[in-house]
Amino acid sequence: MTRAVVERTIPASRQDVWQALLRPENYPRWIVGAKEFRGADDSWPEAGSRFYHSVGLGPLKLKDETELVSTSEGVEVVLLARARPAGRARVTLTLEDDGGSTRVHMEEHAITGPGAYVPKFLHDPLIDVRNKKALRRLAKLVDQQVS
Repeated sequence: MTRAVVERTIPASRQDVWQALLRPENYPRWIVGAKEFRGADDSWPEAGSRFYHSVGLGPLKLKDETELVSTSEGVEVVLLARARPAGRARVTLTLEDDGGSTRVHMEEHAITGPGAYVPKFLHDPLIDVRNKKALRRLAKLVDQQVS
């Protein structure tokens, strides 16, 4: 199983970052490759609920979904992201206070599909680049939502 971990300090309170993470309509605004928000289950943010989005590159788009596996209030969000055709990945976002800011750790494990079989030395650097960009976008999003 391949695994990639990145982190970033966001100059905002943990509560502000948490609120941004729990809004499913925000995900296409910061997740690299997500194109548009298509809706969420009425039960969101309960474990097992899903939000629906499109993924793609350029004009090519596929309908996809992400499942909320679990949350720990203000501390952790665990998602099961489906990204066709690469498969599924378990994504864990952990928040911790960092002197008035919030340290966000983003860990991604490819668990099914072709992505799970890519050698670690190839997989991790590519996912690191994408997820570092995602956390930069998340920081900008949080800043916009609290300003």
